[in-house]
Amino acid sequence: MLREEVARRSGGSCDCINLICGGKILKDDGGSDSLLQLGLGNNSKPGALCSVEGGRTA
Repeated sequence: MLREEVARRSGGSCDCINLICGGKILKDDGGSDSLLQLGLGNNSKPGALCSVEGGRTA
């Protein structure tokens, strides 16, 4: 759900979005885990990377 929202706001596709928090890449296995279940607390600050053509990140 977060990945889709980041993609929507950035104008990219979900396939190019990678979410990171606490030095770990958050995996999206298609499950219904909430952000709390994934280990993100109220003060967590996840980051998003978008892979673009040519292998560069923005």
